[in-house]
Amino acid sequence: MTTDLAEAKRIAVASGSLGSRIGELRRLTDMKMRELDGLAGLRWGHVRYLELEPRPGIQAETLAKIANVFGVSLDWLYGRSEERASDRKVRAAVAAARAAASGLRSAG
Repeated sequence: MTTDLAEAKRIAVASGSLGSRIGELRRLTDMKMRELDGLAGLRWGHVRYLELEPRPGIQAETLAKIANVFGVSLDWLYGRSEERASDRKVRAAVAAARAAASGLRSAG
C-alpha cells in the first residue's frame, strides 16, 4: 500500500467518513450489514465493525471488495473524492452483485 493511500485510510477512519459512507450506500440500496458481509465475501459482522468501530489497519483489499459491490471508487470510500457514482449506478452495481450471489447459491 502506498503511503498516500495509507494516509487517506487513516484520515477516513479518524474522521468517521469511512463508516458513514458505507452506511450511506447500504441505506441507498436497502441493504442489511449482514447482506453486505456476504456480497463482499467478508466474515459475518465485519461491516458492522467498519461502520461503527473503524480503526486504522483495515486492509485495502477489504475496502476494495465493498467498493466493488457498490460500484464506487476507493477514493470516494476513503473520503479523498467527493465524486460518487450516481444513485442509479450504485443500485445497478448492487443488483448485479445480488444476481451473481443468487446464481452462485442456486448453482451450488
